Amino acid sequence: FLGAREGAAQAESFDLQVHRLLSDGIPARLDTRLTLRATGSSREVLLGPVLPAGFAPIALDSPLPARVDPDGRLGVQLRAGEFTIDLIARATGTLGKMSRPKAAGPWPAEEIWSWAGEDRLRVAALEGGESIDPAQASVPAEWRKYPALRVLGDTTLAVVERSRGMVSADENRLSLVRALWLDFDHEGFTAVDQVSGSMRTGWRLDMAAPWSLGR
Repeated sequence: FLGAREGAAQAESFDLQVHRLLSDGIPARLDTRLTLRATGSSREVLLGPVLPAGFAPIALDSPLPARVDPDGRLGVQLRAGEFTIDLIARATGTLGKMSRPKAAGPWPAEEIWSWAGEDRLRVAALEGGESIDPAQASVPAEWRKYPALRVLGDTTLAVVERSRGMVSADENRLSLVRALWLDFDHEGFTAVDQVSGSMRTGWRLDMAAPWSLGR
């Protein structure tokens, strides 16, 4: 045969799942994972805007040709199959109240957000959505150790700070084993100390009077 052979045309379909991981830090980081499933002919689709207000993209990892437009939408050269696109963004300010972007076009009615706190900076939680089991929500395996929320279109999320700085669970935990030898003139002692445990702050041990440090 010369030229293309006629075949049965496959109906076009498109399905999209959105998972996000919000990591506390300076600055905060938002990882967005898009899972795309498509059938039919190759075509270009515009998704989004992908990011919430207050976040700027810094990296894009896609097996398909893709770009982030100045208006925040993601353009993808789509073909039949299942693909995963990762978009990494940073917060341009401090975390407070936020909401998912008002995306147009083929965007799911719900998103799944996970929260990775940093207890060394502060104890905080992400509130506002509906708590959900990460495994049932098909959260990526590496994110399932974090709490997950189901976020609908009109949901407002908030990072609620409980405490700042080191908490009691992260304080220094040291134990001391001391052996004492009485001096021959009975005027003092020589001590040999064995200090063990974990230090999370301070990074310095001082010898208090009336002791004087030897070696």
